[in-house]
Order: sequence, then C-alpha cells, then structure tokens
Amino acid sequence: MKVKWKEFLGKLGLRSQSPPGGVFVSVNVMKSMRSPPGRNYHTSRVILRVSIWTCLFLVLFFFIVYTILLAYVDDQFHPALISPPGIVYHKRLHGKLNVDDVKSGNAGARVDQSKEVLWNSSQFYNDEPMPQCKWQTLFRLLVATSVQNKDRRDRIRETWCNPKAFGFPKHSWHCIFLVGQAKSEKLKSELYKESSQHQDMLVGNYVDTYRNLTLKIIHGFNWSINFCPSAYVVKTDDDCFVNAGLLHRFLLYHNQKTIDLYVGSVVQDREKLRVVRGDQKWSVPYSDYPEKYYPPYASGIGYVMSSDVAKRLVSGSMYIKPFANEDAYVGVVLSRIGVQFTSSSRFMLSSGGLSLCNFMYVLMLHDVSVERQRELMKKALAAPEHCKHHKPVETWE
Repeated sequence: MKVKWKEFLGKLGLRSQSPPGGVFVSVNVMKSMRSPPGRNYHTSRVILRVSIWTCLFLVLFFFIVYTILLAYVDDQFHPALISPPGIVYHKRLHGKLNVDDVKSGNAGARVDQSKEVLWNSSQFYNDEPMPQCKWQTLFRLLVATSVQNKDRRDRIRETWCNPKAFGFPKHSWHCIFLVGQAKSEKLKSELYKESSQHQDMLVGNYVDTYRNLTLKIIHGFNWSINFCPSAYVVKTDDDCFVNAGLLHRFLLYHNQKTIDLYVGSVVQDREKLRVVRGDQKWSVPYSDYPEKYYPPYASGIGYVMSSDVAKRLVSGSMYIKPFANEDAYVGVVLSRIGVQFTSSSRFMLSSGGLSLCNFMYVLMLHDVSVERQRELMKKALAAPEHCKHHKPVETWE
C-alpha cells in the first residue's frame, strides 16, 4: 500500500514541501479572523520551517552528546572509586587519599565513627608506577613477597598465577605482588626493572621488613578495591601454592556466600590466640594491642574475601592501630566490624603427604619451595583427568 505522506503530515499538522533546496517540514498554526455574521475566515501562519536533514543532524548530535555524558558519569562514579560503607573517599592523583579526605557516613556495618582516625593505608602510595589492572577477573590474588625473592615471583608467574597454564582465559584471575622499599641501591634498581617489565607489583613507600607486613597487606587491599575491583580478593604468600583453577571453578559455580565472605584456615585454639609479648618475631607490644587474646582469624597463608568485606577491612583499619602480626590484625579489624569467619580445611598449612586426588579438594598449600611449585602444578593439572571418580567438592568444607 502506497503511503500518502502529504495527507499523513497534514493530519499531524505538518506540511511537507519540496523546494529545490531539499525536503522541508513546516509547522502551521490555524487562526480565526473576525468576519461578518454567518461567515468565518481561517488563515494559517508558518511558525517553523526546517530541513529534514537538519532534523536528522540534531537528533544524531543529541545522541552523541548523551553518550559522551554517560561515559563521563561512568568514569567519575566507577565502582572502583565507590567508597566502602561508612567512608567517603575523594579522588586524588596517584590514588592518594589523605586523612582529611575521610568523612563519616551512615551506610553499612562500621566501626564507631566517633573514634579518631589513627592511620590511612592510602599514605603508602608513591611516585612509582602502579600495577596494570586486568579487568573482568573473578578474583585477584595479593601475594606478599620480599624484595629479594624474585625467583619465587618468577616461578609463581609461570605456574599458578598464569590462567592459561590451567586452560583458562588470561583474565580469569590476576596476581599482584606486594613489596616495600629495597634497602640497597642494587636491589632498588633490580626491583624497578622487574616492576617495569611485569607491571604486577605494588611497591609501597615503607621499608620492606617483616614488621611492616601489616602495612603491606592493607595497602594491597586498598589498591585492589580502589583501582582494580573484582568480586573476590585472595591474600597469600610467595611460599604458598594456590590451586587457582580449582578455586576459580569453585567460586564461579559452587560458592554460595558471595557477600560477607571471609574464609581460610581459621586459628581458633585458645593458646594460639594468645598475644605474644617481648622480642619475638610475632610479638606485639601492649601499647599496640592491649588485649590478652586475639579473636579467631584466618591464617595468613591464604584467605578469601568478598569485595564488600575487603572494602570494610580497609575503612575499618583506619581506626585500629596496626601491629606486626598481619593475619591477626586482619582478624581483629573484621571482628570489630562484625564480619563472621568461615573456617575451611581446604587451606592447608603443609604441602607434604598429599595424593594426586587430594588436588581435587585442596585450594591452598603452605611451605612450598621454588622447586616444588612446578611439581604441585603438574598434580593440580593432572588431578581432574585421573580422578574423575571424585565428585567436585561444593562447599568450603
């Protein structure tokens, strides 16, 4: 059926014309004029006459501007910069967030906002390049390491930090190595070269010592939630093996706790929770932590947090003075803001005495030498093929 456009436009109050210059649309308004009795005169006045091509151009221009504005708003309010509950962060160059930029809020579980801010992990950024973020990862691994342990980092990059080695897409997970400042110029030069080459190292402005381990870990969580968010954040050490492929499948298909998740090998024995005093490696002075016992906490060999817990950890830590026992400190902060732990035997303190099919179950192993990383990797890859009779474990236990 042939559409009579002139009649259609006429009914809409629009009158199309086709002068030599192109197609135009005119909007007419009818008005009545005074006339002798019994007669009415009507006339029309053109109030708008515009080219159809001009209309199309204006519509296209509107959509372009609208798209640009949406992109700008998305950049300004990206989830990476959304603050944890109870805290409002203001964006700064190099990701630095000053204590003066912290303001109290009203949402979510939080510590007592009337308390004084004691420190801020955002102060540990420096002018060195930050790690390259790999987006769309399910989880990010924060690997605590020492400056001199390049051989461990290289082996980890080759094995469980490489998703392709497990047959996964390269962005399935992502490793960031946490280090402090080197003491010698030679180590500083080597560290800078390694960081520039791999772009997977977060170098804090604190000295790289065991006593600064807590600063290192909280700084790593700070970077992760503010500059490279993911659904889960995993903390581990460079002397551990992570069965990353199995962990990915479990988090993607079986994990039922996607929020409020804090899981690992939880220390619950009363004597092990006793605070060590004196001059020992794990000693904490009374001035830093006056309690006699720590609350139960996940061992630092490895634990998994959902992103909401990681945000609350960073915000809550500002009100609790840091002390050297990193995993206990994390447990103290999360306990005070009401996060409940999940204890799992799939995080093991030793890597010895395991059969091949145990790798259908184990997620993390501690006390792993550089030489054993490849051996454990081979077992993790071989287990699904040789242990098909084992059903996938669908719980943290």
